[in-house]
Amino acid sequence: MRVTIASVRLICFALLLLFGLAIAFTLRISAGRTWYSQPFGAATKLYWMRMAAWILGLRLQKFGVLPEKGAIWVANHISWLDAVALSTLSPVSFIAKSDVRKWPIVGQLAALSGTLFIDRSARRAVSISITEAREVLNTGISVAFFPEATTTDGHRLHPFKPALFATANADTRVQAITLRYQPSHDGSENAPFIGNDTFIAHLWRVLRTPRGIRLELIFCPAIVSADRKLLAQQTQKQIREVLEVHTQWSIEQKTAMIAAHAASEFGQ
Repeated sequence: MRVTIASVRLICFALLLLFGLAIAFTLRISAGRTWYSQPFGAATKLYWMRMAAWILGLRLQKFGVLPEKGAIWVANHISWLDAVALSTLSPVSFIAKSDVRKWPIVGQLAALSGTLFIDRSARRAVSISITEAREVLNTGISVAFFPEATTTDGHRLHPFKPALFATANADTRVQAITLRYQPSHDGSENAPFIGNDTFIAHLWRVLRTPRGIRLELIFCPAIVSADRKLLAQQTQKQIREVLEVHTQWSIEQKTAMIAAHAASEFGQ
């Protein structure tokens, strides 16, 4: 049964990708390169991302004040699902590795929909990305990136690289967002996209996850500064503190449940 349901969801997701590609290509021709920053284009992209999250089985829980439009968003990085989840909040363009552009259909769709690709092998890659990101911010669209520059299993945090924080001006709001994926009902953790994972294999694993994937998004207080190193340090500190608090809470909750069960057994 699980395979059948996953197969149906895979077909729906493939059709959504093809439909999105056709829409993005059409809007690119009719409304220009930055169609996604215009009201109709932004609304279309936002609706499409929410449909994608629904088909993929993402179940989102939000805590705190949602980010403002035209801000810089940074988050800990666990999976390509991170970008899908964040894109359901409000119109946003991501700075992503150039490798993503090579993914079948997904890469082409991302390129047409405002994703800014950074080629880290090029000497001027960061400065080019910063210039492009500032242009996007000037249209009122938020820009998001993952300062760790790689994915983790979600239980640890790599140092934040400060380079892309240079996108911020003195009046730019920088919003740290903590992402916490919850284990599925069978105890599996299918969200992390790490190691030798391929997109297709990971997608299939996600679609087969019983009852979908639960993700908590915790919005930290925004920071305003033009100091890229300070921004990297402060946002990393914010996210680390949230992860530590929630990890400790989970341990205490599990310990309490075990103690309660033991007490009931003893009482019998």
